[in-house]
Amino acid sequence: MKYTGMAFQMAVTIFLFVFAGKKLDNYFETSQPYLTAAFALLGVFLALFLVIRQLMADQK
Repeated sequence: MKYTGMAFQMAVTIFLFVFAGKKLDNYFETSQPYLTAAFALLGVFLALFLVIRQLMADQK
């Protein structure tokens, strides 16, 4: 059950970063969704970092 929470945390983190990227693309009126892509990648890396950190803490 604990790992289900981690999956939900990952999904929410990635969703929030993609949402922020889309809003910034709309605000700056970019021709391509560069900020959405950049924020999506940043969200994935942050989500993975948080999960790995939690897994390492659980091993102790």
